[in-house]
Amino acid sequence: MWQQAGIQKRDLNLEIDALIATTTLAPDLADDLDALRTVGNVAAHPIKSTSTGEVVEFERARLSGSLTFFTSCSTSTSSVLHAAEKRDSLSAKLADAGKPNLNGSSEA
Repeated sequence: MWQQAGIQKRDLNLEIDALIATTTLAPDLADDLDALRTVGNVAAHPIKSTSTGEVVEFERARLSGSLTFFTSCSTSTSSVLHAAEKRDSLSAKLADAGKPNLNGSSEA
């Protein structure tokens, strides 16, 4: 995607930021791409709770299911609503770890 947009940055995170910033993606797709990136980062790098200092446990099955879901999301209304629910659920976990909410999440 970002190669087609002529985006070449030093790492994938910056490339995703640049692609989202182009606003060429539908807002829901941009939110799902951001969620996919965040889930991938959480899966790859343990994060600690700001309240307890312990590593926040993300169940591998849930992360795997989220990755699968976000990569296969369609634009149907039910998929968009389901994606929003998944973003909200992941944002709640990220908030406990002192991380920012996912884009498109309704978590405060």
